[in-house]
Amino acid sequence: MIPPGPQLDPLTMPMLGAGAAPPAFAVGSKVAGNGRLLHAQRMTSVLRGVVEAFGVGGAELCLLDDATAELRVAADYGDQEASRPRPLESARADLVALAGEAVVLEDAEQVAEWGVARRCRAAVCVPVASDTTIHGTLWLYANLPRAFDENELLLIEIAAGRLAVEVERRRLLDAEATFVTPPAAAAPQLPTPNTPTQLGEIEVAGYSAAEGRHTALHDWLTLADGRLLLVAGAVVDTPGGSPSDAVLAAQAARVASRCYAESRGADAGGVLTRVARAVWQATPGGEGLSLAVAVVDPDECAGSYSLAGGAVAMSVRASRTTAEATEAPPAGWDRDECYASHPFELTLRERLVFSVIDPRRATPAAVEGLADAYRGLPAEAHRRMTAWAAASRLGDHADSSLATVAIRWN
Repeated sequence: MIPPGPQLDPLTMPMLGAGAAPPAFAVGSKVAGNGRLLHAQRMTSVLRGVVEAFGVGGAELCLLDDATAELRVAADYGDQEASRPRPLESARADLVALAGEAVVLEDAEQVAEWGVARRCRAAVCVPVASDTTIHGTLWLYANLPRAFDENELLLIEIAAGRLAVEVERRRLLDAEATFVTPPAAAAPQLPTPNTPTQLGEIEVAGYSAAEGRHTALHDWLTLADGRLLLVAGAVVDTPGGSPSDAVLAAQAARVASRCYAESRGADAGGVLTRVARAVWQATPGGEGLSLAVAVVDPDECAGSYSLAGGAVAMSVRASRTTAEATEAPPAGWDRDECYASHPFELTLRERLVFSVIDPRRATPAAVEGLADAYRGLPAEAHRRMTAWAAASRLGDHADSSLATVAIRWN
């Protein structure tokens, strides 16, 4: 809704109420309070300009929280109440935008299909990001169906760039306002599934090693067409790279894989190729990832997988366990790299295990060492080995495994 607070002119200084005690760091707090007022005014001004320029009903700036797990409205302008916080896991349009592609919904049917959080009959969602940081998304909501042409989208993206500048300026001022050096923030842990999932005849489970909890990921997602996306990945250590850049690379890979897998008919190689380009664009420091991506049809118990860097695919059966590695470079190192798709069909009680290690350690002996975690077991142990048991056994027996995801046809 249109905020009832102060407008752009004139600027007023915030004052303490009668009898109020000055807060700690009083001088810094006064500067911070004044800065926050200016910040809110500038944000409102940008959103108001967008709403009026395009004749829409409202606009919202949604920012990721510190754990990159939830989107929250930081500023809004329009004729409705602001949207409530929403988990990134279920924010389908935001995920696509955060991966670098504008989402344009031209009618109420598309709005409903994409699960837009605010009442409208058309909408646009674009990323709010700098060259190095993904901050969130900018939404425009229209009360009537309408299209947005390329020139309009360009103007909306320019407005999103302006908002990104304001977000970074606010964070810098907040750090400086107290006249003390802010404590170093702990790197956020990537949101990952915590419990095994059953989808039809397919069971899926996974884990990320404790030492790589900020830059390793395992993930799965049921796509709109009923297929299942599986991802295991870990950032490759790069000389001179910062922890925040590594977290950004891992999050970019996670968000992009969820986005591109939604394309109808996408196979694993096509998804990984597009993910690699997204990581390349999002990581100016040159970070890359060992990455395994699989797309599975639960009804057919078949699909495809693709590997990058130190990714390994293993077929685990009572009679035989095989392991396959790749010579393809880590995702994000080469913008033009195309990753191959490998089709597969699961047999009853077969487990397909994807794991990632540092590509510098991905020697034939190391790859076979991963597979050895399943060899020599009695047939009964294999028969009872669930997807979770397969994933956790690899963690218990292979120190070099950074992240693993496993599937099993029951």
